[in-house]
Amino acid sequence: MDYMKKDFSLILTILFLTCSLASVFCQNQDLSLLLDIKRSFVQDPQSVLHDWSSQANPNFCAWTGVTCGFISPANSFHVVSLNLSGFSLGGSMSPSLGRLQNLLHLDLSSNRLTGPIPTTLSNLSSLESLLLYSNQLSGPIPPQLGSLSSLRVMRIGDNELTGSIPSSFGNLVNLVTLGLASCRLTGPIPRELGQLTRLEDLVLQDNQLEGP
Repeated sequence: MDYMKKDFSLILTILFLTCSLASVFCQNQDLSLLLDIKRSFVQDPQSVLHDWSSQANPNFCAWTGVTCGFISPANSFHVVSLNLSGFSLGGSMSPSLGRLQNLLHLDLSSNRLTGPIPTTLSNLSSLESLLLYSNQLSGPIPPQLGSLSSLRVMRIGDNELTGSIPSSFGNLVNLVTLGLASCRLTGPIPRELGQLTRLEDLVLQDNQLEGP
């Protein structure tokens, strides 16, 4: 019986250490991703990212614009919201944004970001709101964003986006708001948008759309 108790205690100890190491690894991964994202913002005129430093403040959950939540399967805190709206940040959107697997809300609106919208955002399967409006983003809208089935709000207008509205947006079945105004979008309005039975706000003005 004593041997069984010792074996059981050893197993519990191993499981505890394994879970602890996994938790530390996941938290370190979020920290590394945030630092990658910081590097993509080459202009920070208001110095809002001064506290984004593993040396000065290793607790990334306390960084400006970062909100963490406790994720039970991993038993650790992870980034669930990133809000850097209205800080005049210049640079681009890092593909590492798409690796913040637990992200629910992403708001980079009202900045000076250029370049394309990363296709890696399609990996954010839990994302509920995507706010990128009022930047200088360019290129086509990634059709991969149509896989974000948890999305309720998408506002990516007031940019320099070109090309057509992806027909894959018809798969965004939980979408309530879709804002694509004031871009350079062309082509017809996809009939697939008629599948969005929960949609309340559809904003498409100031584009170059055509057709019925």
